[in-house]
Amino acid sequence: MGRLDQSTAGLLAAVCLSACAGPAVDPEGWPGYAPLGGSEEWEQVSNEPILDRARPPAGLPAETARRAFVSWNDPSVMKEGALYSMWASLGLRSRGRGVSIYKLTSPDGVSWSLENGGQPVLSPGTRSRRDFDGYGVATPDVIKAGGVYHLYYTAHKDPHPRRGGILFTMGHATSPDGVHWTRRGELRSLTHVVGEREGNPWGWLARAEPAAVHHEGTFYLYFADVRCRQDDCAGFPRGVRGISLATSRDGQRFTQVGSEPILLQSEHYAPEFGWEGYSTPWVYHDGEHFQLYVDLFRVGGAGTFQTAIAHYRSSDGIHFEEMETDIVTTRGHPWAFTSVRAPSVVQDGDRLMMWYAGDSFDPVVHTGNDIASGRVRIGIGLATRAVEADR
Repeated sequence: MGRLDQSTAGLLAAVCLSACAGPAVDPEGWPGYAPLGGSEEWEQVSNEPILDRARPPAGLPAETARRAFVSWNDPSVMKEGALYSMWASLGLRSRGRGVSIYKLTSPDGVSWSLENGGQPVLSPGTRSRRDFDGYGVATPDVIKAGGVYHLYYTAHKDPHPRRGGILFTMGHATSPDGVHWTRRGELRSLTHVVGEREGNPWGWLARAEPAAVHHEGTFYLYFADVRCRQDDCAGFPRGVRGISLATSRDGQRFTQVGSEPILLQSEHYAPEFGWEGYSTPWVYHDGEHFQLYVDLFRVGGAGTFQTAIAHYRSSDGIHFEEMETDIVTTRGHPWAFTSVRAPSVVQDGDRLMMWYAGDSFDPVVHTGNDIASGRVRIGIGLATRAVEADR
């Protein structure tokens, strides 16, 4: 695995994936800017997060609550019988060990309880060169295929920070019950390019945030693919984020479809307005179409952060059309007015249910004490809408 040199440390900090947000800004001075109002079809279940420090899940150990330095993030939800199952990430103060993944269940999608005795179901590996996920495991995506649970996740590796920054790659694990996981390793056929800057290839800044669907015997794996917009990493915005696709028959050995992302930013999210592109995909197949949801990064102040969620549809899983823009946005959001991200959508009868992460954290203004006191909101929200025949 390659490494990032010091000259790109600032750009790597801007990559940030879905675990952090940049400072809140008002970009109305950008040319062509129009306020984002959000969708009228999607309804917020609550003006408050359904999961955060103020609304923790049942069964949360007191020690875990005390040591948490962020709130619940990156939901991955499926309906299993009468219950919803969620896999989500949570970070603890543990000498840089980063983020772990937990499993929760709910009868209604709103009130959640922790499984596995309140302990993580997947924790970071060891801090060594052998482990690709020693700094943290995050953005879980769980699907079930042939009675086996498959977990795809972002892996954080610490490659000597003095010589570079954190590398973001992808890992895979399997389980018979969704709780006890066996690591299958890094998806090296896709992630070998991460950190290799020469030629500015897709993925050298990050290949991460995987989302999978199993359809007609094939695993389709969508992931965020990040590189510089220009070879010299100049220009505006500096980074560009697309959604790439790889397929597999066994869920572990993937082959990328083409050499470019299958989804690049549309005119609605044009770079001249500060948009970098797509991140944190979520996908399912409704029996007729692949339904893909993504969040979008936008430049603001000294960083970039996710400010909108959009929806795309495809008949073949490769060629997508834009169906909904700005489903949820930060503008006017009751609690997540800095970042909205990481959508997870379940079709349950005649309703669509979308869980998403968000926050109001401004690192220029806020400190950890602001998070602990509740002055900053970080958590998971829920929005729903009716299923429509054309979507």
